[in-house]
Amino acid sequence: MRLNFACLIGTILLALAGKPAGAFELFLGATSDLRLPTSGSGGAGSDFGFSTSGSESSTPSNTRVRPTLFVAARQGLRETGAMRFGLTGELHSVSGKVNYPEGFYVGAVHFTDPTQARLTGWDLSVGPYATWAPKPWMELEADLFVTHQRLKLKTDMGSWHMTDTLTRTFPQARLAASWRVAVPQLGDGREMRLRLDYTASRYDRAVNLALLAKVF
Repeated sequence: MRLNFACLIGTILLALAGKPAGAFELFLGATSDLRLPTSGSGGAGSDFGFSTSGSESSTPSNTRVRPTLFVAARQGLRETGAMRFGLTGELHSVSGKVNYPEGFYVGAVHFTDPTQARLTGWDLSVGPYATWAPKPWMELEADLFVTHQRLKLKTDMGSWHMTDTLTRTFPQARLAASWRVAVPQLGDGREMRLRLDYTASRYDRAVNLALLAKVF
């Protein structure tokens, strides 16, 4: 938390050194980041995990997890040379479903009822950002977020219908590199970007790939 606070203060001080930048940008995108941490205790992966241990009969016959969809908005505040500082906000939507037609195992216990689990959720992230564009087609970005997340798991196991909900707020940081992809059909002011990012929070760390379309 102290490191995040120090980075935030540093970003603010650097931003004050530049000239005003009033550019507003809006993006629509999809990312391989499923927003479901798996490595830390208390993460969604441990609470809402789709995998089970046991024999082959616990293997799901149908698993569908769509890419995470998101809307991202950036408001530039200051800029100096090829660097820009501002505020950003992102809204992500996640969804997945898994079927166990022959039941599943928890350790040595076999639950024989057909089971289906559906996971949906969203999270909202806001915070400061800094970008550096060493080339016209390339941009490096650093973000510090406060993220509020809500996940819901609905499980149907035979005649049982259960719903679990996880809500939490946590700090998050991201380093990213994005490349502009020329698509003349999009028209002026619109573009496609391919982004490779490293995201870290108190629950997990991951490298992800995203495709973004700049609306304006």
